[in-house]
Amino acid sequence: MQALLLILLMNLLYAGAPTFMKLAARELDPFQIVYLRHTLAALIFIPILLFRKDFRLQRNDFLMILFCAFIAFTLASLLQIVGIRMSQATDGTFIASMEPVATIAMAVLFLGEKLTRKMKMGLILACIGFVILSYQTSDFSGATPHRWIGNLLFLLAVLGEAMFPILLKPLLSRYSPCVVAFYCLLCASIYMLPFQGLEMWQQLPTRSLATLGSVAYLGLGCSFLACFIWLSSLQYFSVSLLALSWFSQPLFGCLFALILLKEPLTSNTLAGGVLILLALALLKQKEAKQEKGVTSVAVRYAPSVVKAVIRRKRKIQSHPLALHFPVRRIQHHPHHAIH
Repeated sequence: MQALLLILLMNLLYAGAPTFMKLAARELDPFQIVYLRHTLAALIFIPILLFRKDFRLQRNDFLMILFCAFIAFTLASLLQIVGIRMSQATDGTFIASMEPVATIAMAVLFLGEKLTRKMKMGLILACIGFVILSYQTSDFSGATPHRWIGNLLFLLAVLGEAMFPILLKPLLSRYSPCVVAFYCLLCASIYMLPFQGLEMWQQLPTRSLATLGSVAYLGLGCSFLACFIWLSSLQYFSVSLLALSWFSQPLFGCLFALILLKEPLTSNTLAGGVLILLALALLKQKEAKQEKGVTSVAVRYAPSVVKAVIRRKRKIQSHPLALHFPVRRIQHHPHHAIH
């Protein structure tokens, strides 16, 4: 129950991200928002790391951190903010929930995973839902100028974020989530540093409380707390299981956008969002069938980390996050190695 509540909190925090990005973008440019949120989160991690001795990375692992920080933390964050400025926060919440679909696309492109019939149906439904979601008829329908381009940029950001758990999951068998998250945030902050100037720091105190609060939410709520829960959960649960828990994000996200931005829930948004959720339901049904016969959660890992997971099996079963999710055995499917 404790693990489920943490995962629910993670989804709640991530669901509000598009709304608070749009609020912050009213007075700050995308480079400033990305720099401030990641720098704030990295600073919060520093006191925690002072009590740890395993914060030094091996060279190859540091290179992987550099790559993941650029793709998933820097480039994806920039694309999200630029996209959400051109579109709607409600669109962003539904598109963000497409990450399981994006994970499958990454597995097909880079891991050679074969598509089953239901996987193909899920991908087709998600694509149709995205097109309907992005379709604009007239200004009074709630559509935003350049909405299609904005949604496409946000989708590219989701594809970038889908690489994050796949690439970093092996590192979590050697380092704590705090260490991995801190170095990713630190690298992302350094990437943005050349684009900042004294003008930003001089103007920051004059910004509205809504802008400053939005940056604090993105930094403390998303980049720090939600990211830490996500990385901690990756140590004990499969990527696909966690990603499919994001059914709650569109609901929370639409409420955030309606209350804080007064964004209407248009018929296009609703119809496209329903198709995206149906696509996720198909993937969830496929996952449930693959877990049949396993007493609890069947965890599917990449071949390169299966041995590491087996070595950590006893530790996993005794961890508080796994109290209600005992792992009895690990199933490995040759054609579905990772999600």
